[in-house]
Amino acid sequence: MSAETMIGFVEKLESDAGIREEFETALGSTEDTDATVIEFASQHGFEVTEEDCRALAAAAAAAEGELDDDALEGVAGGVNSDQETVRNRRQMNATSFENADQKSTQLFNMLNSVMKSQNSMMTGIVRKLR
Repeated sequence: MSAETMIGFVEKLESDAGIREEFETALGSTEDTDATVIEFASQHGFEVTEEDCRALAAAAAAAEGELDDDALEGVAGGVNSDQETVRNRRQMNATSFENADQKSTQLFNMLNSVMKSQNSMMTGIVRKLR
């Protein structure tokens, strides 16, 4: 549909209260809005495609300050990306903590071993001195 045809369709809806009411009733009784718009426009001499319906819906949403599907997907993708980043950081922190815990255990075992060796040496020296 050309822009002129779309404008003509919208003007027809705005200027004829009967057609507008019929259109609103048709939209209210269906879940497939695009098919309803296409069929209704065709019945009143306007050739409309699904792409035209999406463009009209996007323009109406923009006028009302709402986001279209692509914008919503971008926002949702951003949230999902942020969640994934948080998950990755949490996993990295958990791994770092586990590594630090293992290193501290190794250090404790080494110090314990050094202390035992030192204690054994001291005991040997004391025995020799007696």
